[in-house]
Amino acid sequence: MIYKNKEFFWHNVNKENKNETECWEWDGQLAKNGGIFTWNKKIRPAPRVAYILSFGEIPNNVQVRHFFCNNNLCCNPNHLYTINNYDQSAIKRFWEKVNKGDDDNCWMWLGGKDKKGYGIFYYKKKTLRASWVSYIINSGMMNKLNDERKQFVLHSCDNSSCVNPKHLRLGTHEENMTDKMIRGNYKGENIGTSKLKNEQVLEIRQLYHDGNYTLRQLGKMFNVDKGTIGDIVSGKSWKHLGGFITMPLSKKITQEDILIIKNLYENGVSPKNISDKYNISLSYTYAVINRFLSEEVI
Repeated sequence: MIYKNKEFFWHNVNKENKNETECWEWDGQLAKNGGIFTWNKKIRPAPRVAYILSFGEIPNNVQVRHFFCNNNLCCNPNHLYTINNYDQSAIKRFWEKVNKGDDDNCWMWLGGKDKKGYGIFYYKKKTLRASWVSYIINSGMMNKLNDERKQFVLHSCDNSSCVNPKHLRLGTHEENMTDKMIRGNYKGENIGTSKLKNEQVLEIRQLYHDGNYTLRQLGKMFNVDKGTIGDIVSGKSWKHLGGFITMPLSKKITQEDILIIKNLYENGVSPKNISDKYNISLSYTYAVINRFLSEEVI
C-alpha cells in the first residue's frame, strides 16, 4: 500500500522535462497554503510528503521549508529543508540583530562582535560568526550550523560586519587568505606592533629550511624570541607567506645517513651527539628524526 501511495504521489508531481535544480510543482489536490496529500491516514502538505519519501520520516515538531524557490507548490526534494521549533526561535532572534538595507547593500550586524569586527551569535551554547549563521539560514542547512570550523564564509563586500546573504559565499582557507592579500588586510607587517617585515620572515623561513640554524639562533639574529620563530616556521603565524616548512635533504647527509641517524636515536644516542657527529644543526637533526624531510636533494 505504501508503495502504491508513493507511486501515486509522484504521479501528481510535474517533473517532466525538469532538471534537479528546477521546481517540481504539485498537480494534485490543493488547499489554501499549497498542495496536500493523504499519507499514513493523515492529510499533509505535499512538500512534507516529498521530503519524507526522499529522506525518511521526521518528527511532528519538525517543519519542512523551501529555500531558493519559496514556491509552496514545489515538491523537488533538493529545494526542501527541515527546521525545528528551537531553530525557528534562533532564526527570529538572529534577524532581530540585523539592520537590513536594500538587497544589494550591506546588512549590518547590530549584536556583539569579536576583536576582528566579525559579528558573533550564540547558538546552543556555542559562539558562531554571524556571517556563517546568515549563510546557513539562507541555504536552508540548519543541521550544518555547528560545522563552522570546517568551512569558510567569504565576503564579496570586504565588510566583516555584513551579513547580507548576497554578499556571502563558501570558500576554502586558501581563497580566504588570497582575498586578504589582494585587499591588503592580511596580518603580518600590517600590524602596528609587528617587529618583523615580510622580507625578514621569508628570510627566516629560508634559513630554517636550509637547516643551518636553530630556532634560538634565528631568534637572536632577528631580535625575537624562540617561540615567535617556531610559529613562523610551523605556519602558525604569517600564514600568508607559507605553511609548515619541510626541510630538504642536506648535501652533508644521504638517505643512508638518515637511516643510521634514526637507528642511533632509537638506541639512545642524544640528538646533540648525532648533530656533532654529522656536523649538522640540532634543528636539522630533529627534522631527520621526526621525518620532516622531502626527497629533494639540494
